[in-house]
Amino acid sequence: MCAQPLSKEPANFSKAKSCLDKALQLDNRHWPAVLTLTQILEEEGHYDVAVQKLQEYANGGPTGVRLHLRMAHLLSKMRSDDEAADHYAIVLRLDPNNRDALEGLDHLDFRNIIVKEEEEETEVTSRDIGVSPLNIDDDEPGWVPLNQFAVGERL
Repeated sequence: MCAQPLSKEPANFSKAKSCLDKALQLDNRHWPAVLTLTQILEEEGHYDVAVQKLQEYANGGPTGVRLHLRMAHLLSKMRSDDEAADHYAIVLRLDPNNRDALEGLDHLDFRNIIVKEEEEETEVTSRDIGVSPLNIDDDEPGWVPLNQFAVGERL
């Protein structure tokens, strides 16, 4: 395949993509062409286009582990974690011990845990809970107006 050597150098990506597009026009189910094209698109940061090419390939017939791993990888880079997890799950149904899929799911879980922790660490203000700071009862036990203390003094 003439595009394979061209796909190694970023300076040749446009030539390689042209060759690959021609190959896919002749046979849209040619997996090496789809794989190489999506790798180039990923290198260029065009994850959405790479996913679209993989979806076009998948619509043409049966798919396998490699397609779903590639799709999950790209979706993960796009932060489409739920869709990526779906494709990792398909891989694990086809190959229950697939290390790449297991690691991908672990990575997604780790990223989701970090996001949840960051959301929990955000400060809650009186506005967030629907209480106006002006409507606080000064007579409530434990309530001490802050202006009664000197700077640096402990409550």
